[in-house]
Amino acid sequence: MRYGGQTPGPVLKVRAGQRVRLVLENRDQLQHDLWVVGPEERAPYLDPAFPGARTRILGPGEREEIRFVPDRPGRYRYVCTVPGHDATMYGEFLVEAVP
Repeated sequence: MRYGGQTPGPVLKVRAGQRVRLVLENRDQLQHDLWVVGPEERAPYLDPAFPGARTRILGPGEREEIRFVPDRPGRYRYVCTVPGHDATMYGEFLVEAVP
């Protein structure tokens, strides 16, 4: 269970105010989701860092696309919030300030 076949997953870099499109395709036999959360946030996850920055829980073979606008520069994480999965399914989501 990994994003991009590695732990941590690849760093995703965007600019503050840029519209982001993420697609999660569950190619595993277990349920998974994807949330963008604060850098220190740990389970239980209550809210994503930005409105719309989470998928629903996807079953095997399901796919979901989300779109959102990260409006605050900083370092965030993307994680699978299914209990126990965030130990290996996470990565850095870097929101850079607009120059």
